[in-house]
Amino acid sequence: MKFMPYEYLKLESTLAVADIHQKLDRVIEPKRHFKLFEKSSKPYEGRIEGTRFEVSRILDYRNALRPNIVGHIQAQPQGSTVSISMKPDLVAIVFMLLFLGGVGLSFFMTLAPVLSSSVELSTAKWHSLISLGAIFIALYVFFLAFFKFESAKSKDFLLDLLDAREVEEL
Repeated sequence: MKFMPYEYLKLESTLAVADIHQKLDRVIEPKRHFKLFEKSSKPYEGRIEGTRFEVSRILDYRNALRPNIVGHIQAQPQGSTVSISMKPDLVAIVFMLLFLGGVGLSFFMTLAPVLSSSVELSTAKWHSLISLGAIFIALYVFFLAFFKFESAKSKDFLLDLLDAREVEEL
């Protein structure tokens, strides 16, 4: 899904499930809700429960569109398969939908009178439509770029950590 703030990956590793669990445990710390001045020693926070893990990258800066990563580890004859989904936090998705929805609604409210009658578009209406369309596209690209930037970092880190190769991306 290249144009959506969501990624699904399937990774194959030569490591056994126990080895993957051990490697993940070395880089994931329990989620802390208050991190005032404490510097983290590990790059990810979250939890590992059996063959399932839920993590997010610990950032030194603010990015509401950092991906929440959910993974499932499955044993295979020659190692393991790790299925991973990455998506933004629900609050970020709701904010994005409200913001883009407001701009999109304004665009269609400006366009509706023209479509429903034989009224010609004035220069001011054209400028409004073009401006609203450009704002919508710019905001969407902004949201998508920040998510993809963070998800690419996590993807590269996990590929390297798990000695894996990507076999499928949806």
